[in-house]
Amino acid sequence: MSTKLIFTLGTGDYKLINYELNGQTYETRFAAIASRFFHDTCNPDNPVVAAWVIVTPESKKKNLQHLEAAWPIDLPLKLIELSDASQVKSWWGLFDRVAEVISEGDRLVLDITHGFRSMPILSLLMISFLKTVRNADLSMLSYGALDATENNLTPVFDLTPLVSLLDWTQAVNLFDRSGDSRQLAQLIDAQNRQHYKESKGADGPKTLARLATQLKDFSLSLQTFRYEAAADTAQKLERTLQGFSTSPADREVSPALHLLEPRIRHAIAPFTNTTNQIVSDLSVQRQLLEWFYQRQQYLPYIALLAETLIEYMAQALNIASLVGAIDNRDLKRVHHYTSTILTGFEHDLKGAQEEAEEKPWRIGNFVVDEALNQLDQTTLKQQIKVEETLLKAATLYAQVRPLRNSLMHADWSADEATNSGSAIQKKVETFHAQVLGILDSRSDRA
Repeated sequence: MSTKLIFTLGTGDYKLINYELNGQTYETRFAAIASRFFHDTCNPDNPVVAAWVIVTPESKKKNLQHLEAAWPIDLPLKLIELSDASQVKSWWGLFDRVAEVISEGDRLVLDITHGFRSMPILSLLMISFLKTVRNADLSMLSYGALDATENNLTPVFDLTPLVSLLDWTQAVNLFDRSGDSRQLAQLIDAQNRQHYKESKGADGPKTLARLATQLKDFSLSLQTFRYEAAADTAQKLERTLQGFSTSPADREVSPALHLLEPRIRHAIAPFTNTTNQIVSDLSVQRQLLEWFYQRQQYLPYIALLAETLIEYMAQALNIASLVGAIDNRDLKRVHHYTSTILTGFEHDLKGAQEEAEEKPWRIGNFVVDEALNQLDQTTLKQQIKVEETLLKAATLYAQVRPLRNSLMHADWSADEATNSGSAIQKKVETFHAQVLGILDSRSDRA
């Protein structure tokens, strides 16, 4: 890994300019030389070791000899030639050639003072491109503001912090689309460390560290299907974001996060809009199903869908009252019995001979509850068959449960034609339309 300078050479008349950055000055006709000086002064451990200049036939003919005459003898300079700047094909070729000279993990110094008027836009594209294909890191993006010259001093603007908005935008977009906060949490941690370094260890705002921790916890809860924990963390995260948005000190530390904070809130909204337990709140479960479905997170979607259907049937059949459930400690009993009813119904649909209602309900070797054995499963299953919405829900569960088990157990023997990724996607699309209809019909009746 090394630090490399890239800049463009134009066709204008290069005059001697006294460039200034952070109180230091450097006089030269070419801003890239000054940028190299300013960069290496601030980064003595990672100095620029090589440079490439992008030239056209016109700029090469007019100004290359002047550039070479002024160029520092200790820094190798090579050419990247752009044959025709008016052709899009040439620009695609430019990205190829730049990628050839940048190695994995290199640091970049880009000077956009001279050359093409499109260079500011191209530099952003180039940075994003090299970050992706070479895992490159931007060390400095500099611009000599000739129009801002005063008292024979031309300021050099270090635009590097602004370019970091690209990373923040990508990280927040990833979080919003998938719930994966790793990249976002890394940026927040890095921002916090930078603030600590610049403040020389002074005690500063604690919000960033708390945000990073909560984001990580939220994502881990999603990845492990701990929806209650995800909701609890999301509500804490919402409060932390509220504190961040109203704190000038916090916003000053991370202006990029301030700009993107509303998008983070949008991503976690379904997990914060509840005061009840998710496990018994069908309206919240509906929101979460939609959240996972829109993001094509099919594994957590299927896991949640199965539990949603169990809870739906438990409420519709009033299982809690039938088994004498008093509080949430009895929830496992309610769900256990409801899932058994649904499994028995699934056997009936398949024409199985097993009489599920005659079997005692056990966990391990212990009978769960005598009250469960006394309930008449046959009556409950008959109720399912005569009520249209209950029949739809039970039939859907009979389709969802085998797919959930197959996915959770990484079923290597699954038939590829019916269990390929595309086949599962089609199943989920069908399931989603059906469950929304079931939940909405119950909501309408309520």
